Amino acid sequence: MNYFNIHAHTDFSNTLLGFSDAITGVPDLIQYAYDLGLSGIAITEHEGISSHLKAIKYYNSMQLERPFKLGLGNEIYLMEEYEDRENKENHNTYPYYHFILLALDTEGHKQIRELSTRAWERAWKQGKIYRRATYYSDLEEIIQSNQGHVVGSSACLGGRINKLLLNNDIDEADKEVERLIKIFGRNNFYLEYQPAKEKDTEQWKANNLLKQTAEYHKIKIIPSTDVHYLKKDDAWIHKIFLQSQEGDREVDDFYATTYVMFPDELREYSKLNFNDEEIDQMFKWSNEIVERIQEYDLFHNPIIPRIPIKKLPKDYIVSHAFKEWYDKYPNFKYYATETLDEHEKYFFYQIEQGLIEKVVQENKDVETYIKRLDEEFEQFKLIGEALNTSIPCYFSSMSKIIDLIWEANSLAMPGRGSSVACLCNYLLDVTQVDPVPLGDYLPFFRFVNLERGAELPD
Repeated sequence: MNYFNIHAHTDFSNTLLGFSDAITGVPDLIQYAYDLGLSGIAITEHEGISSHLKAIKYYNSMQLERPFKLGLGNEIYLMEEYEDRENKENHNTYPYYHFILLALDTEGHKQIRELSTRAWERAWKQGKIYRRATYYSDLEEIIQSNQGHVVGSSACLGGRINKLLLNNDIDEADKEVERLIKIFGRNNFYLEYQPAKEKDTEQWKANNLLKQTAEYHKIKIIPSTDVHYLKKDDAWIHKIFLQSQEGDREVDDFYATTYVMFPDELREYSKLNFNDEEIDQMFKWSNEIVERIQEYDLFHNPIIPRIPIKKLPKDYIVSHAFKEWYDKYPNFKYYATETLDEHEKYFFYQIEQGLIEKVVQENKDVETYIKRLDEEFEQFKLIGEALNTSIPCYFSSMSKIIDLIWEANSLAMPGRGSSVACLCNYLLDVTQVDPVPLGDYLPFFRFVNLERGAELPD
């Protein structure tokens, strides 16, 4: 029998953590799990989902000759809000308890993204490490209110349930299990055991206690290997990698079994805690997750960040100072009069102000500049329609970002060379060079043009 591994890391976790953690590449992990005969593998980085698109692209490129599923999840740090708050004042008062989330479908992935966003928004730095907690209240609000799209599992020895069990705090461990069953739903929460290197280790003790806990609460228990490297023979490479940075790190025991195991190999390790019949059942339960994983639809057109409506100036007014040119230049007129989008109105207001300050007040030929804007606006409309978005919002947001940089007494450094070919950038103070007098040396099509493809400008 094969199994589904719900817990695996790639080299993306190194960046997410800020220190050495895993040596598995995304394509290598997926391909190796398939080659070993696993029914599937889940990628669960340390609070981050940045590897997921790369994983989907590789998975979709595979020529599968048998059923095999890719799962996308996240290893979060699950805490009470007061615990995170106390840690900010008094470091290391509470552990940052590990917990695994796995999306079963596109809606589940959306829930995981929202949870991850919240964790990063409240992140704080302890030394070189960013602490990014997910609160139980987040799970209750996002997952409990719409169950069945995400499954949770108790993770490794760094999980709260494992720590409570090993501390012989059985009553609190039972309360934690019941709380998570309530949040996820009984069929969506699993206890996760990992292979022990040998008897009488912490992992071995934890597995025995997890087995009893699963039986008591009548919930399912599944295997994982908390992958940090691909093969057993890679353990020494992983050890060197972890110890390449300053500070002592114990690696031989904790990471002894954190690689992708053959089903038979995992079975042999599991026999330290379970009999064959129990192992068969746990493998079967892990494969039930595979059957529930649906195709993730994560690809979409670019999403342009918009200045929040409440942060737009309340008193801006389009003065229509250049109304006489509207009929001659219809694309220029469109953003001045026909758009209903508040951000596009604000964009035109900014352009209007730029024309007054940098063209009219400097006695430049107004029509030459409006003609150039008409050309640029036409491309904004066409590309916006192709991408089902608003290109002018991109410019308003970028000008706001530049303003924030200057207001922070920092430097707005040089960007892509073609950006200077856009008159809008100059009028919005994104760039400082007027492209119009330079004519063919700075043609607008260098910056963006639908003939080159429907894509955002540089």
